[in-house]
Amino acid sequence: MLHCQLSVSENQKKIILEWHNLATVESLHRGDGAVTFPDESVILKILAGPGPYQFNQMQIKTIAAWADKVFNKHYGGGDIRNYEEEKVYKSITAALNKFSHG
Repeated sequence: MLHCQLSVSENQKKIILEWHNLATVESLHRGDGAVTFPDESVILKILAGPGPYQFNQMQIKTIAAWADKVFNKHYGGGDIRNYEEEKVYKSITAALNKFSHG
Protein backbone atom coordinates (compact mmCIF):
# COMPACT_ATOMS: atom_id res chain seq x y z
CA MET A 1 0.00 0.00 0.00
CA LEU A 2 1.28 3.45 -0.91
CA HIS A 3 2.06 5.92 1.83
CA CYS A 4 2.55 9.65 1.83
CA GLN A 5 4.59 11.71 4.25
CA LEU A 6 2.77 14.57 5.95
CA SER A 7 4.92 17.13 7.73
CA VAL A 8 2.94 19.29 10.11
CA SER A 9 3.90 21.52 13.02
CA GLU A 10 2.79 20.78 16.58
CA ASN A 11 0.12 23.45 16.25
CA GLN A 12 -1.15 21.92 13.00
CA LYS A 13 -1.18 18.48 14.63
CA LYS A 14 -3.38 19.95 17.37
CA ILE A 15 -5.70 21.29 14.66
CA ILE A 16 -6.04 17.82 13.10
CA LEU A 17 -6.78 16.33 16.52
CA GLU A 18 -9.36 19.06 17.12
CA TRP A 19 -10.96 18.27 13.75
CA HIS A 20 -11.24 14.66 14.88
CA ASN A 21 -12.79 15.73 18.16
CA LEU A 22 -15.29 18.11 16.56
CA ALA A 23 -16.17 15.79 13.68
CA THR A 24 -16.63 12.67 15.76
CA VAL A 25 -16.88 12.99 19.53
CA GLU A 26 -18.58 16.38 19.85
CA SER A 27 -20.92 15.84 16.91
CA LEU A 28 -22.29 12.68 18.56
CA HIS A 29 -22.61 11.22 15.07
CA ARG A 30 -22.04 7.75 16.47
CA GLY A 31 -24.47 7.53 19.36
CA ASP A 32 -22.75 8.97 22.41
CA GLY A 33 -19.64 9.87 20.42
CA ALA A 34 -17.44 7.43 22.33
CA VAL A 35 -16.81 5.17 19.33
CA THR A 36 -13.68 5.58 17.24
CA PHE A 37 -13.37 3.34 14.21
CA PRO A 38 -10.17 1.29 13.84
CA ASP A 39 -8.90 3.41 10.93
CA GLU A 40 -9.37 6.53 13.04
CA SER A 41 -7.56 4.90 15.97
CA VAL A 42 -4.58 4.19 13.73
CA ILE A 43 -4.46 7.85 12.66
CA LEU A 44 -4.58 8.98 16.29
CA LYS A 45 -1.76 6.55 17.19
CA ILE A 46 0.37 7.83 14.32
CA LEU A 47 -0.20 11.43 15.43
CA ALA A 48 0.74 10.52 19.00
CA GLY A 49 4.28 9.80 17.79
CA PRO A 50 6.91 12.13 16.39
CA GLY A 51 6.56 13.54 12.88
CA PRO A 52 6.88 13.56 9.98
CA TYR A 53 3.92 11.21 9.66
CA GLN A 54 3.32 8.44 7.13
CA PHE A 55 -0.31 7.95 6.08
CA ASN A 56 -1.98 5.81 3.46
CA GLN A 57 -4.59 7.20 1.10
CA MET A 58 -7.59 6.17 3.22
CA GLN A 59 -6.09 7.79 6.31
CA ILE A 60 -5.50 11.06 4.43
CA LYS A 61 -9.08 10.91 3.12
CA THR A 62 -10.33 10.38 6.67
CA ILE A 63 -8.44 13.43 7.95
CA ALA A 64 -9.81 15.48 5.05
CA ALA A 65 -13.32 14.27 5.89
CA TRP A 66 -12.90 15.42 9.51
CA ALA A 67 -11.82 18.84 8.27
CA ASP A 68 -14.65 19.10 5.74
CA LYS A 69 -17.21 18.19 8.36
CA VAL A 70 -15.88 20.87 10.72
CA PHE A 71 -15.58 23.52 8.01
CA ASN A 72 -19.12 22.93 6.83
CA LYS A 73 -20.49 23.60 10.34
CA HIS A 74 -19.20 27.19 10.55
CA TYR A 75 -21.78 29.89 10.06
CA GLY A 76 -24.50 27.70 8.62
CA GLY A 77 -22.34 25.73 6.23
CA GLY A 78 -19.84 28.32 5.08
CA ASP A 79 -16.33 27.15 4.26
CA ILE A 80 -14.47 29.20 6.90
CA ARG A 81 -10.83 28.50 7.87
CA ASN A 82 -8.14 30.35 9.75
CA TYR A 83 -4.60 30.64 8.40
CA GLU A 84 -3.21 27.56 10.19
CA GLU A 85 -6.25 25.43 9.26
CA GLU A 86 -5.85 26.48 5.64
CA LYS A 87 -2.15 25.62 5.69
CA VAL A 88 -2.64 22.10 7.07
CA TYR A 89 -5.68 21.52 4.83
CA LYS A 90 -3.55 22.41 1.78
CA SER A 91 -0.96 19.86 2.95
CA ILE A 92 -3.68 17.22 3.17
CA THR A 93 -5.13 18.00 -0.25
CA ALA A 94 -1.59 18.00 -1.73
CA ALA A 95 -1.07 14.54 -0.22
CA LEU A 96 -4.36 13.36 -1.77
CA ASN A 97 -3.21 14.70 -5.14
CA LYS A 98 0.04 12.71 -4.87
CA PHE A 99 -2.01 9.52 -4.52
CA SER A 100 -4.18 10.32 -7.52
CA HIS A 101 -1.25 11.37 -9.73
CA GLY A 102 1.10 8.62 -8.73
